[in-house]
Amino acid sequence: MKEVQQEVVTKIINRIYKDALNKNSAEYFIILKYKPHQFKNMIDEDAFKAVVGFLPNTNHKGRPLVMSVSHNIKTSELEVTVKNPRTKI
Repeated sequence: MKEVQQEVVTKIINRIYKDALNKNSAEYFIILKYKPHQFKNMIDEDAFKAVVGFLPNTNHKGRPLVMSVSHNIKTSELEVTVKNPRTKI
Protein backbone atom coordinates (compact mmCIF):
# COMPACT_ATOMS: atom_id res chain seq x y z
CA MET A 1 0.00 0.00 0.00
CA LYS A 2 1.22 3.48 -0.83
CA GLU A 3 1.94 6.09 1.78
CA VAL A 4 -0.28 9.16 1.62
CA GLN A 5 0.83 12.57 2.82
CA GLN A 6 -1.17 14.18 5.64
CA GLU A 7 -1.66 17.28 3.45
CA VAL A 8 -3.55 15.19 0.87
CA VAL A 9 -5.87 13.75 3.53
CA THR A 10 -6.46 17.27 4.86
CA LYS A 11 -7.33 18.49 1.34
CA ILE A 12 -9.82 15.64 0.90
CA ILE A 13 -11.49 16.39 4.24
CA ASN A 14 -11.61 20.12 3.43
CA ARG A 15 -13.22 19.37 0.07
CA ILE A 16 -15.86 17.17 1.73
CA TYR A 17 -16.55 19.95 4.26
CA LYS A 18 -16.87 22.61 1.55
CA ASP A 19 -19.12 20.38 -0.56
CA ALA A 20 -21.35 19.81 2.48
CA LEU A 21 -21.58 23.57 3.06
CA ASN A 22 -22.41 24.18 -0.61
CA LYS A 23 -25.19 21.60 -0.51
CA ASN A 24 -27.38 24.17 1.32
CA SER A 25 -29.51 21.50 2.94
CA ALA A 26 -31.55 21.73 6.12
CA GLU A 27 -31.20 17.98 6.68
CA TYR A 28 -29.15 16.78 9.65
CA PHE A 29 -27.21 14.28 7.50
CA ILE A 30 -26.07 14.89 3.93
CA ILE A 31 -24.98 12.22 1.46
CA LEU A 32 -22.21 13.32 -0.87
CA LYS A 33 -21.21 11.17 -3.83
CA TYR A 34 -17.69 11.02 -5.22
CA LYS A 35 -15.95 9.08 -7.93
CA PRO A 36 -12.24 8.47 -7.39
CA HIS A 37 -11.29 10.17 -10.67
CA GLN A 38 -12.55 13.48 -9.24
CA PHE A 39 -9.46 13.52 -7.01
CA LYS A 40 -6.90 12.27 -9.53
CA ASN A 41 -4.89 15.49 -9.30
CA MET A 42 -4.32 14.78 -5.56
CA ILE A 43 -4.19 11.00 -5.22
CA ASP A 44 -4.52 7.82 -7.29
CA GLU A 45 -7.88 6.05 -7.35
CA ASP A 46 -6.97 3.02 -5.21
CA ALA A 47 -5.34 5.17 -2.53
CA PHE A 48 -8.37 7.49 -2.56
CA LYS A 49 -10.72 4.58 -1.86
CA ALA A 50 -8.49 3.41 0.98
CA VAL A 51 -8.20 6.87 2.56
CA VAL A 52 -11.92 7.65 2.34
CA GLY A 53 -12.70 4.26 3.85
CA PHE A 54 -10.89 5.35 7.04
CA LEU A 55 -12.67 8.73 7.36
CA PRO A 56 -15.77 7.74 9.38
CA ASN A 57 -15.81 9.41 12.80
CA THR A 58 -13.57 12.20 11.51
CA ASN A 59 -13.84 15.61 13.13
CA HIS A 60 -13.37 18.89 11.31
CA LYS A 61 -12.88 22.10 13.25
CA GLY A 62 -13.66 20.24 16.47
CA ARG A 63 -17.05 18.95 15.33
CA PRO A 64 -18.08 15.58 13.87
CA LEU A 65 -18.09 15.54 10.07
CA VAL A 66 -17.87 12.15 8.33
CA MET A 67 -20.34 9.65 9.75
CA SER A 68 -20.03 6.77 7.25
CA VAL A 69 -18.71 5.78 3.84
CA SER A 70 -20.24 3.22 1.51
CA HIS A 71 -19.37 2.03 -1.98
CA ASN A 72 -22.07 1.89 -4.65
CA ILE A 73 -20.91 -0.92 -6.93
CA LYS A 74 -23.35 -0.06 -9.73
CA THR A 75 -22.14 3.52 -10.14
CA SER A 76 -18.59 3.09 -8.73
CA GLU A 77 -19.29 6.01 -6.41
CA LEU A 78 -18.30 6.39 -2.81
CA GLU A 79 -21.22 7.72 -0.80
CA VAL A 80 -20.00 9.79 2.12
CA THR A 81 -22.58 10.57 4.81
CA VAL A 82 -21.66 13.73 6.70
CA LYS A 83 -23.22 15.63 9.56
CA ASN A 84 -24.48 18.89 8.12
CA PRO A 85 -21.92 21.55 9.16
CA ARG A 86 -24.67 24.18 9.09
CA THR A 87 -26.54 22.56 12.00
CA LYS A 88 -25.51 23.76 15.43
CA ILE A 89 -26.67 20.71 17.38
